Amino acid sequence: MQIHEFPRLHELRKLLPELLPQDAYFRGFETSVETCPAARKWFSDLERDLARLDSEAWESLKVKAKPYLTKRDKARGWQQLYDILNEAKAYIFLMDNDFLEVEFIPESKIKGKKTPDFKAYKNCTRVYLEAKTINFSNIEIARFNNNEIFRITPNLSNEFMKKVSSDIELSTNQINNYATETKFMKIIFINVNFDDRLNDGAEKYGHQIEKFLASSCYNDSEIVVVSRNSTLALHKPSNQQ
Repeated sequence: MQIHEFPRLHELRKLLPELLPQDAYFRGFETSVETCPAARKWFSDLERDLARLDSEAWESLKVKAKPYLTKRDKARGWQQLYDILNEAKAYIFLMDNDFLEVEFIPESKIKGKKTPDFKAYKNCTRVYLEAKTINFSNIEIARFNNNEIFRITPNLSNEFMKKVSSDIELSTNQINNYATETKFMKIIFINVNFDDRLNDGAEKYGHQIEKFLASSCYNDSEIVVVSRNSTLALHKPSNQQ
């Protein structure tokens, strides 16, 4: 691996045995980055995101990512690993928007109990953020694995909007059940992988999501929806509008 070019990915690689297991993430890494420009760009973008984490946040993310370095799903590949690594995008969002003392919250050791992903401060108020990812639909996974032609749809489906609602509800409950303060701020950060893998319809989809959020009763949480490092929708709670 090109250590100087991908230092944090190299740290992840060192979490695995020198002789990589058959199902390990980094098998074929060198060949991919050397022969495929798209793969090199993808890994470079990932490395850039990971490099934004401070040392403490990076150590926390490595702990969360390690179990998934050898868990490849037959249909969805390394989706679980990417969902974890994409939490770096939420960290970057907090840092870029002047939140202070941004930290990962350790995962609960109690079975079935979920914690938010991050805590921080803004204007002397405690902030909790939960990061979620909406991934490709089962229909798109089947189409892609069967090398079938993709047809762009102009509108997001009701099923997609149900996923958004479900993620918001789950995230809200996680934060409310964890927080001990009387006053605190909730942020729900949703990273989306649209079935449109080229993201040609992302801007239009963003407008649809914004309209959906505005028409729903999400009055006490800030909701951020991103795709490919671009913010598509930002919904502020009523007391911040």
